[in-house]
Amino acid sequence: SFTELYALLFFKANPDSSGYDICKFVESEYGFKISYSRIYPLLNELERKGIISVKEEVSKYPPKKVYRLTSRGIRKINQYRDVFLRFLEEI
Repeated sequence: SFTELYALLFFKANPDSSGYDICKFVESEYGFKISYSRIYPLLNELERKGIISVKEEVSKYPPKKVYRLTSRGIRKINQYRDVFLRFLEEI
């Protein structure tokens, strides 16, 4: 999905960011809102698949979960890129 791809690209450029960070960035840069009820289930699914990893920053209050790409996540981005390039070749 577009939201998944965007999240992966965001974490590639902004490691150790939160779901809140993604939502606020999209809103400030593109003027539309991604709801928290949409982004957090997606992040949980990406973590379950091993595409991103999560750590909890307990030094902050309240504790904050931050995410970063795994090597599997980098491969997933490359797969998206390859599909997109094949699509462009057919145009």
